[in-house]
Amino acid sequence: MPTSDRVRVPRLLSRERSMWLSLAAAVVGAGAVLAWVGATQPDNRPFVAAAAAVLVLAVLAVLGQRTWIDLGRGEVVRETFFVRRRAVAWADAERVALTGNRGGQVLLEVRGRGTSIFLPIAADDLGGARSQDPDLLRLLAAQIETWAPERTAVVSGLRARATPHSTNDSSDVPPGGAPR
Repeated sequence: MPTSDRVRVPRLLSRERSMWLSLAAAVVGAGAVLAWVGATQPDNRPFVAAAAAVLVLAVLAVLGQRTWIDLGRGEVVRETFFVRRRAVAWADAERVALTGNRGGQVLLEVRGRGTSIFLPIAADDLGGARSQDPDLLRLLAAQIETWAPERTAVVSGLRARATPHSTNDSSDVPPGGAPR
């Protein structure tokens, strides 16, 4: 069990080296195109500066996102750049459900008033089959059971995924992404 009141929810990152290489190539390629346009077309330099700023901000927004479970308050929190903070309490959530993203991932959707937070649970996509740690899944199930005991279907679904036979097996995630 964690000793602090915050438990970080890790991202389900791809295990495939080719995914990371193609992402790096896309970012470097976009930067190279912007540099070429800026060097050869002086009239478009304001566009190049704006597009470069958008590219840098997009990369920083992706890298700057943190998600955690606040055990003391019973809520899920997502923070971007340590500035934009969204929190949804388990007890006040309008919807807590396992959903598919139609891309091969199973997410835990926690929808509150005006905001939704999606926690990655399992994936079987171009990045390979992967799943969250069984201890984290059991902790999520315990938190939901403590703060929103009426959500029994979600709790049983998370506990089923935490069992040893489904730890690294995402075969229950069909190509469309919706859980079976």
